[in-house]
Amino acid sequence: MRSARSITMLVATLVASVLPVLQLTPAMAAPEAALVELVPTGWSSSPSGWKTSETMAGETTVLVAADWGGAHDVAVQVRTLRDDSWTEWTRIKAGDDDGPSDGEAGAESTASDPVYIGIIELMQFRTNVADPSLVTFNGVQVDGGEKAMRFTPDGNTPASTAEAAVEQPRIFSRAEWGADESRRKGTEEYAESVRFAVIHHTAGTNDYESWESDDIVNSIYIYHTAGRGWDDIGYNFLVDRFGQVFEGRRGGIDRAVMGAHAAGFNSGSTGIAMMGDYRGGPPTTKAKNGLIGLLRWKLDLHHIDPKGTTTEVAGGGSRFREGSTVKLNNIVGHIDVGYSECPGASMYDLIESGWIANQVAGASAPRLYTDAPASFQQPRSSVVAFGVEPSKAVRWTISVFNEDEDLVHTESGSNQGTINVRWDQTGADGRPVPAGLYRFVVSASASGQQAHPIEVSVRVVTDPPVADPNAAPFPPPAGATMISGDWDGDGIDSPGWFKDGYFGLHDRSHAKGNTRILRYGQTGDTPVVGDWDGDGVDTVGVVRGNTFILRNEYVKGAEDIVLAYGRATDTPVTGDWDGDGKDTIGVVRGNLWILRNEYRRGAEDIVMAYGEASDAKVTGDWNGDGRDTLGVVRGNLWILRSHYRKGANDVVMAYGQASDAKVTGDWNADSTDTLGIERGRTWALRNEYVRNAVDYVFKY
Repeated sequence: MRSARSITMLVATLVASVLPVLQLTPAMAAPEAALVELVPTGWSSSPSGWKTSETMAGETTVLVAADWGGAHDVAVQVRTLRDDSWTEWTRIKAGDDDGPSDGEAGAESTASDPVYIGIIELMQFRTNVADPSLVTFNGVQVDGGEKAMRFTPDGNTPASTAEAAVEQPRIFSRAEWGADESRRKGTEEYAESVRFAVIHHTAGTNDYESWESDDIVNSIYIYHTAGRGWDDIGYNFLVDRFGQVFEGRRGGIDRAVMGAHAAGFNSGSTGIAMMGDYRGGPPTTKAKNGLIGLLRWKLDLHHIDPKGTTTEVAGGGSRFREGSTVKLNNIVGHIDVGYSECPGASMYDLIESGWIANQVAGASAPRLYTDAPASFQQPRSSVVAFGVEPSKAVRWTISVFNEDEDLVHTESGSNQGTINVRWDQTGADGRPVPAGLYRFVVSASASGQQAHPIEVSVRVVTDPPVADPNAAPFPPPAGATMISGDWDGDGIDSPGWFKDGYFGLHDRSHAKGNTRILRYGQTGDTPVVGDWDGDGVDTVGVVRGNTFILRNEYVKGAEDIVLAYGRATDTPVTGDWDGDGKDTIGVVRGNLWILRNEYRRGAEDIVMAYGEASDAKVTGDWNGDGRDTLGVVRGNLWILRSHYRKGANDVVMAYGQASDAKVTGDWNADSTDTLGIERGRTWALRNEYVRNAVDYVFKY
């Protein structure tokens, strides 16, 4: 615990000069506000161990907080007198389960979360610290200025019209609630996308008027920047008990601004704080309507399914180890990502039960969801492909515009399943388009109601130089990715390789033979192999970004399966997970395996943590039961499991060297996949999991 002197010196450096809080009209006088140190005195002891201060005049203090070094065995509480009535004791909670990401100022702050107390007559503190002088108490004081009552009678009530799914609710800007931008530090940070929402409560009083909401937001802003040393207010949005919505952290309400509200999960989330304490009573109807209206707009803007899930890699925090993979609903409470009481039991009940998600999803207008990145590059000689999922049956149109906003391609259709966006980079005249930036717009409607369109920018770039396929070398070229598969349906897997859009498929597993050269994919793709249609022959595919592009035959023509799944940073895997004779897709995120049994959007069929994030991933039918399962290679240690449940591993065996390329396959047609390695064009394959001589060694 820090000394009283060091804490006091810290607070002294944080005491800020006055700043405007409200500036609703030019004629209004803005109140002044500042962070100050509060000094309770006259501490008395009780048999229960509490040290209680004398009462202090509330004066103009509207928010209180404390700093005791962050120790978890310390308790600090406050109560206030308002209208001649004392409140219950309110906990001032340690702030170690929220905060900014590493690199932002204040990430190591031990200051508590703030408690808004509003305009009060008296206040009193108590703590279990033997020497209360070791605790520093802070307050935000607001003084002067006229107030204008602002009240939204319907609290941003969600409507059932088409516009309700996409229309932005009334959001009071930072200028409207009086943010002094000179208090901000650093520059805005953005995530690649918004993937989920985290709901909070601010704690403190629920007994405030609509005109006080500006003070609540501004006092939190002052405390987060001056009291905790953050760059800006932590939340992306705040909603008061009247349903009014306020802009939080600067950077654009329609963008993926990284907040400081959920330590380890700020990237990719939007943080929404309900203004009040919801550990007891539920939020008002207007507050719920305000939250639902905001979530409908924000999630639809980023094409997020409110009833869907996301798998995130934790950046630290109090609940999850840094680097661990966590499956979350797309709308969660703070308690789901950190050890916290936030957003209070009554608010969390609405989240955990799915009530909030159902209300957000309840708008009648159609919605479009996609995992496609907002922008990516594509070589000229390839097909642009990504998937879009409608929430209901729709009529859709795909439009492609060039940099001059000329329409170069369009197509329309109607269906309820996946909308497969595919463009062969030809214009209306059938000729290839030049390299450049192209904007895809996917629009849709149902029963006269419009969905929020999806826009994706694709930069078509000149093809990289590639070798003549007829002159491709027999052995794998330097830097090739090694693969294996049953290319001819004889039950025996054979070697192969992929590099820069070329596959080399060898027609013998352990003897001299021919290599078929197949051009498919492009530089930067990840190769995958599988029997996609259950005909007994493995064929190839590539993963580009997060889109699987698969072929059932070795002939020119359109792709048979195009499906966006997972993220571009995931490791793609394939296998027959359910033993139906068809290989399907999956991804590994960190150490979390996320597998699908069918080529459609929906809930994952298998989600299982296995291995470590740094392991090499392998799949295969290790016991011949017709079903592929999981495996990892750690250095040269192969760790394989023949089932999808917790328990002992079925195979743990050292084989090869850590630097070897790892392959698996059925090398002898016994329906069981075993191990193989490739080292400097030498392949060494094993038929059994026993320590004896290698079964096949050959150059390729």
